[in-house]
Amino acid sequence: MSQVGEKLGKAEVEKRRAIEHEDYDQARVKKQQMDEYRRSAYEDLGISQLLGSSMVHHRFIYFILF
Repeated sequence: MSQVGEKLGKAEVEKRRAIEHEDYDQARVKKQQMDEYRRSAYEDLGISQLLGSSMVHHRFIYFILF
């Protein structure tokens, strides 16, 4: 679980750096990568099955973990 947070945190920093440099295409790519990695991590950890597939639950988990 901590590896997921670490990887997402690093990607968030890279996304913010791209925004600071007004490289919005790169920021969009980083966000898409983060979303895909988060979805994959949820599946691997079985979090979606524990709470159901509602996006409300996904957002709740995101705020708890990050």
